[in-house]
Amino acid sequence: MFFGRPRHARPGRPSGHPSRSSRVPCKAPRSRSPGGGSRDHRIEVELIDLDAEISGRPAAKIRIKPTSELSRVAAFLRRRYADGRQQIHHDARIEFYKAGKPILANELPKGLTALSYRAVLIGDDGALRVDWTGSDLGLNRTQQEQIELAARAGSTVDDIRRTIVRFLRESNPDLAHLVKDPHQIEICAVGGLRPGALQGSNWEARQVGTWLCRYLRVHIRSYPDFFIFKGFNEEYIWHHPELDRHGYGHIRPLRQWLREKIFAAVSSGVSPVKVEDDDIRFLSHGKVLRGRVRVRLGKTIEFAVPRKIEDGLVQAEAWLLPATETCAVCGDEKRVSEMPRRIAASCAHPATMCKECVGHWISSSLDMLAWDRLKCPECPQLLSFEDVRHFAPPDTFERYDALATRAAVGTVEEFRWCLNPRCGAGQIYPRGCSKAQCYECKRHLCLRHNVPWHSHETCEQYEHRVRKQKKGDRASAKWIKEATKPCPGCERAIHKYTGCDHMTCICGHEWCWMCLSPHYRDDRRRLRCEHKENCPYFDNPPDYEGGPAFMPFLRARGPPPPQIPRDRHPPPRPPAPPAAMFPGAHPIMHLRRPQAARDVDAPGLVFFNQYVDHGAVNHHRNLTYN
Repeated sequence: MFFGRPRHARPGRPSGHPSRSSRVPCKAPRSRSPGGGSRDHRIEVELIDLDAEISGRPAAKIRIKPTSELSRVAAFLRRRYADGRQQIHHDARIEFYKAGKPILANELPKGLTALSYRAVLIGDDGALRVDWTGSDLGLNRTQQEQIELAARAGSTVDDIRRTIVRFLRESNPDLAHLVKDPHQIEICAVGGLRPGALQGSNWEARQVGTWLCRYLRVHIRSYPDFFIFKGFNEEYIWHHPELDRHGYGHIRPLRQWLREKIFAAVSSGVSPVKVEDDDIRFLSHGKVLRGRVRVRLGKTIEFAVPRKIEDGLVQAEAWLLPATETCAVCGDEKRVSEMPRRIAASCAHPATMCKECVGHWISSSLDMLAWDRLKCPECPQLLSFEDVRHFAPPDTFERYDALATRAAVGTVEEFRWCLNPRCGAGQIYPRGCSKAQCYECKRHLCLRHNVPWHSHETCEQYEHRVRKQKKGDRASAKWIKEATKPCPGCERAIHKYTGCDHMTCICGHEWCWMCLSPHYRDDRRRLRCEHKENCPYFDNPPDYEGGPAFMPFLRARGPPPPQIPRDRHPPPRPPAPPAAMFPGAHPIMHLRRPQAARDVDAPGLVFFNQYVDHGAVNHHRNLTYN
C-alpha cells in the first residue's frame, strides 16, 4: 500500500484526514549521547569493601549511568549500610580504588565492572592494626599494643613471631609446652588485594599496606603442621599444607605452592617472573629430591632456581625486605636476599660479602689462578663447579666452564684438539690412526706426533728430519735447568727475573725462592715461612712476611708505608739461549685458546702473571716451563 502526500480538501467537501488542529502530537525522539547510545543506558558495577572481613559488608551491585559521579556511588553505600554492624558513618570518608590504585577524581572511570572502596573514619591515620577478634592467645592489652607498634615500626614477620611466643610463655606458663616453635605462629593479612598468610620470615610486616591491607591476624598452628622452605638466603613457611592420606607432602604440590604463593605473589607493580616446575630443584641435606619422594611435616626443604630466574625474583621481592645487612667489602647496605647464605658448599662460616662482590672476586681470581684453585674469599675452602655457576657473572662462568671442559677432555687419551688456530673444536680418534681430519674445519693433523699434517712426508721422514733438532733441544734443556728452579709443589721449572722472593706457582704452591721453604698462613691469616739456616731471610725476614695476607684493603687503619724509590736501572736479565740451540725450530702446537686455557694445559712455555700486594712489595711475574 502506498501513502501519498495528503491533498487539501475542496471547499464544501470534507477531507479524509483530520484537521491539523485535531491531530495527536507525536512523541519527541529520545536524545542520544555523543557516542550513539541512549542517555538512559546503565552499567552494573560490583562494589567490594577492602575491609569486608572486618566490617562484615558483603559485595553489593549498583546500576548506574556511565556519566554518573563517584559521590552518587558513595551515597548509595551510605544508604545501603545505614545501621547495624555494617554501618558506614555519615562522617566517614569513602575512598575508591581501581586495579589497586586510588581514584582521585569524582568521575566514574570508563569500562568499569568492579570497584573497590574503603570507609575511613575521621582521625584514622591509616596505620597498620593487629586484629585479635576470635583469637585465644591470652595476651593482655599492653602486649597486644607492643606487637602492634612493632609491626608499624618495620619489624619482620619472624621478629613478630618470636615476640608473640615470648609473650605467650610469659602470660601462660602452664601452656608454654603448646608453643614449641615460633614457626607455629601464622600471621595473615586481612582484606586488601592480597589476603592470606605472610609466608616470608624476612618480609617487613608493614609493607602489606602496598596490597591495601590494614589489618593483620594471628593464629597458632599445631606442631608441626608446616613446611619450611629455604632459598635466596630466606625462609618461607607453608602452614597447614596439602598432604596425602598418610600425612606426607609430595614434590608436585610443594612446587606448585612455591610458584603460585611466593614467586607470583611477591611482585608489586612488575610482571611476575615466569617459573616452570622444572626450574625448581628441592634439596634436603645436600641431596636432590626427585620423583615420588615424600616429605614429613615440620621438615626444612632447600630450593634452588637458575641464576637468571633468581635475580628476577630477588628484584621483585626487594620491596618486601628491609636492608638489614652490610657487605664487608663494598660497605653497602644489603637485603638478606642479596647476601649468600654461604659461599662454598663446604663453608662453615656465615658469609659477610654480598653476591655481587663474590662474583667480582671469582672474576679476578680466575685471571690469577688456575681454574680449579678458586677459593672462598673468607676461608681456604675450594669453590665447586656449582658454586662458581651460582655466583660468577655469565661471561666469567662461560670462560670457567670452557677451562673445566678442556681439563676434563684432556684426561681422555684418544682426544685431540684441532691444531688450527682458527678452530676450537676437538674430537676422539681411534687408536692406531696416524692421519686425521677435523670434522669442523676439515684440516688434517698427525696424531702420532700431535702436529699439523706434514705434507709430502711420511711419519718416518718427519721423525728423521726432527731428529736433527734434538741436539738443540738438549742444549735448551741444559740452559733451562741452570736458569730455573723446580716448584716444590709440582716440579715445574720456574724462572724468576724480577720481583720479591715470595713465589706463587700456577699450581697454587707458595714458597721462598732462596731456600725453597713453603709459605703458610698463621691463625690470623698472616703470611709466614720457616726459612732454612742457609737462607738470607733466616735471621732477617722480608717485609711482606707477618703482614695481612688476605685482602690487603681490609688492613687495620694506620699511616701508609713510606714509598721506597725504585731503581731506574734494574739489573740486566739473564741471557737468552743462543739461536744455535734451536736450529729449524718447529712449532709443536697452535691452539686458539683463551689465555687462561694456555696457562693450564698448553705445552711449551707458560707465562703466569700474578700481582698480589704483600706488604709494600709488589709480587713478581713468573715464567714457567713445562
